Amino acid sequence: MLAVGDLLFQITMFLIILSVFYLVFRLLLNMQKSRDSKELNEKLDRIIELLEKQDKHR
Repeated sequence: MLAVGDLLFQITMFLIILSVFYLVFRLLLNMQKSRDSKELNEKLDRIIELLEKQDKHR
């Protein structure tokens, strides 16, 4: 039979493992959002530059 200490240890280790996977998942999500945001900002900057060029030619 399992002792109470063994059960507590298993539950604790399970929670630690779950939290590590959760932190890695959140980190990857944040990196993806940051990359998407950076790409969007670059595209918007390019559009602004083109619009400014267009206004200068008028």
